[in-house]
Amino acid sequence: MRTVAPTASTIDVSEAMFTTMCALYAAGYEANISSDSFTTYRAQMRERLRRQQGPAVDALRTFYQGHQFRDPGAMLSRFVWFGLVSGAAPKFQPILKREELPPEVLDLEGFSDILANYYIEQNIHAL
Repeated sequence: MRTVAPTASTIDVSEAMFTTMCALYAAGYEANISSDSFTTYRAQMRERLRRQQGPAVDALRTFYQGHQFRDPGAMLSRFVWFGLVSGAAPKFQPILKREELPPEVLDLEGFSDILANYYIEQNIHAL
């Protein structure tokens, strides 16, 4: 049996980041990209999330459409920043003061409420 050397590294689970990424897939992120190179889990999750329906999903999709950029990396960056500075579910309120938030997060004003509704409606915690 092989033993693993102790390390100071840890990986924290972020429900805010997970929910943000679920929301992006539900809204259509990477919809035009083949899932051939995805892990099985990622491909299955993307398809499951893309089929979600409901008023909160509709609001999420509308918000997403209004916040797309020509550069997909810049668009993704804004949502990743949001996930990084968001507090606990189900409210997803920023953990920083407004004046401390990155400009990318300020561009997503109102997304906390949309994400909170999506989280509850789609029971994201169960995923």
